[in-house]
Amino acid sequence: MSLLSQLSRRLTRHRKLQLQPVAKGDALAAIRIVESFQKRFKKKHGEPIVHCSDEMYIKAEKTFPPLKEYGVFSQIENGVGMVPLFKNQSKKVKIPKALSRKKNFLAFTGVSFFPI
Repeated sequence: MSLLSQLSRRLTRHRKLQLQPVAKGDALAAIRIVESFQKRFKKKHGEPIVHCSDEMYIKAEKTFPPLKEYGVFSQIENGVGMVPLFKNQSKKVKIPKALSRKKNFLAFTGVSFFPI
């Protein structure tokens, strides 16, 4: 039995209903709901205040909002804005000329981040 299925069993042992992974349709629906709240909060408070986790955009196969939409990244430890910030910062990495030949780089990540 894989570690993931063992964890899943531990998570759900005391539940009557089993937890299901987020499906693409669910992620798209969640993004639509959050976007409607963001419009309202932006109008009222000047900032969107609520954000979807990066996982929602990955599951929905949807592009991430522009970095400026995340403000000061107050929820980055919760996986909100971490992926678009990583993508933005990794583009800015200056590779020394000594490594100018095509090189592979490795990043250790979680399962959801793997396709990125």
